[in-house]
Amino acid sequence: MLLKLFKLRFDAGMIEKLTDICNKFIFTTIVVLVPLVEDLISPDVRPRNINNNLGLVVFLYLVTILAVLCTTQLIFRKTATKVNIKAVDLIVLATVIFIVASRSLIALTMFSSFNLLQIAYLTVLYVICRLTISPSIVLKSIVISGILQALYAILQQYQILPSHHELYRTTGSFGNPSILGQYLVSSIIILIPLLHYINKSNIHNIAFYESLQERAKRPTKYILMAIVVLLIIVLVLTRARAALVSLALSVLIFFYREIKQVLWDNKRIFRRMLIAVLFFAVIMSTVFALYRFKKDSADGRLLIWKVCGNMILRKPLMGVGFDNLQSAYMTEQAKYFSTVRSAKELMLADQISYSFNDFIQIIVENGFIGAVLALVLVLSILKTKSETIQEKNLQILKIIVISGLIGAFFSYPSQILPIKIIFVAIVATIVNLEKKSVYKFQINGLPAFPGYKRLLILICVCLLAIISFNNINKLYDGLKGWNKAYLYSRSNDYPMAVEEYDLQYDIFYENGNFLLDYGTALVLSGDYKKALKILEEALPYCNDVNLQMNIGLANYYLKQFKTAELAFANASNMLPNRVLPKYRLATIYVRTRQYVKAQKIAKVILDQPVKIKSKITDSVRHVMEILINSPEKFHTP
Repeated sequence: MLLKLFKLRFDAGMIEKLTDICNKFIFTTIVVLVPLVEDLISPDVRPRNINNNLGLVVFLYLVTILAVLCTTQLIFRKTATKVNIKAVDLIVLATVIFIVASRSLIALTMFSSFNLLQIAYLTVLYVICRLTISPSIVLKSIVISGILQALYAILQQYQILPSHHELYRTTGSFGNPSILGQYLVSSIIILIPLLHYINKSNIHNIAFYESLQERAKRPTKYILMAIVVLLIIVLVLTRARAALVSLALSVLIFFYREIKQVLWDNKRIFRRMLIAVLFFAVIMSTVFALYRFKKDSADGRLLIWKVCGNMILRKPLMGVGFDNLQSAYMTEQAKYFSTVRSAKELMLADQISYSFNDFIQIIVENGFIGAVLALVLVLSILKTKSETIQEKNLQILKIIVISGLIGAFFSYPSQILPIKIIFVAIVATIVNLEKKSVYKFQINGLPAFPGYKRLLILICVCLLAIISFNNINKLYDGLKGWNKAYLYSRSNDYPMAVEEYDLQYDIFYENGNFLLDYGTALVLSGDYKKALKILEEALPYCNDVNLQMNIGLANYYLKQFKTAELAFANASNMLPNRVLPKYRLATIYVRTRQYVKAQKIAKVILDQPVKIKSKITDSVRHVMEILINSPEKFHTP
């Protein structure tokens, strides 16, 4: 009976149409909902140190569902589906294999790195976009999501909705305004060509605009102009320098074909030289103005890149491992400040999770092998050629990629899941338009595709989906437990926190952030021996100031003062502008009767400028004054 159902053409046709509609809806939902989901739903999954966890879980669920629907659509098509393997597909495959191999040298479990988990499901999304998602749906989804983010930011600007950053008012659903800016650039770049082509006869050749062919009149144009203005206003409100530069250069590249005749007119050499000089002057003035606009921020990034350069020199071939920059960077920064004592750089040092340059981060994490793969991938994407009728589509898609690459020079868009989704969909669409293929085959349609084969394939895909759902449920439950434990810690109920962390240990035993939170709770609960075991397990994945401070505290209370001194010294070198690591060093020296060293540390604390003034810094400075003036009155904790 079931096989007969699979042989019915009419039913198959209905299934094909239904799954096609569902595919479009779910893809649009992924692009629009993933950035917003944590703000639409009051989540119980929001532990510290993890960005967009509920969005990640929703993304994993939706991609799994989309994979099942895509398979169903393909095997129920009446006509054969032609599959063309392109050069970019092979490079993407090689890159994913390299990333998995790089990460496997550090950890083997799927939940050790949420970025690696994202890579796996983004690869599935790439295949789905290659097979079933049209360019029109991709571009429309990006624009809809951009408009929603802009409206969200406007509500934040008027304080109707809360911001996600303590220093900036407009962040959208992101944690940083620079990421919102980069996210909006994609939508603006899609809409500007529409305004350019909207009154031209060849608008029907552009994927996103075919539905506007009959409505290319003034009202439509004015509405689109209003949307572009809205997006640009919000972009300016973010004050995201990288996004503004990215947009300006991308628009310039788009209109290059129209202005190049003026720039390179051989009969007017003086005009060419004058325009070139003016263009160079404008670029340099803009760069200098943007640098001065947030000078400390720019200088901080220069420091980060300097430290990253040292990391590259230490491991140039394979790098420190995929998604391992945070741990390796803080170790390298500690080495840097153990020898370099520039007062300016000491104040700029901070806890770093990203390199603020995705290209540098690729080299640091994956070495020059990974960098060459990334370079070949980018060049192969930009060198794709389409049929003449698709040239404008391809041009717009490439400019979106270029805008992302420009932004990646000064920010970290490749670390943000919603931007990764857009990038993957855009790249897949570009490859779909590529006219050259490396290998071709076809998936037979009805009736050439026997019913029992369709049933067998669908069963296999459903089994894989069940496995995927089980793992996602495991991740979701683990995150809820992790969050519950973290909340217990915040309410000072450390025994309950430790008990909850114990339950989730089997899931996250190779996740550095989890191990750090677990170890911290153990230190605060007084179980110092077990805390040291857990914190030492975290070292390969999450070596930062908090980890070193907790290792120091555990050793201190176990009276292992030499080991504690080393940990506090590491923490102090990682962030030399912070007072707590130095304070802890001073207490060790007092405890071990090294009063000269203790007073030397106290003098350093009192002499150095305060980067972030708080009650804690005021209290520490007061205690250090007591240590210098009346050491007999100083009491160690």
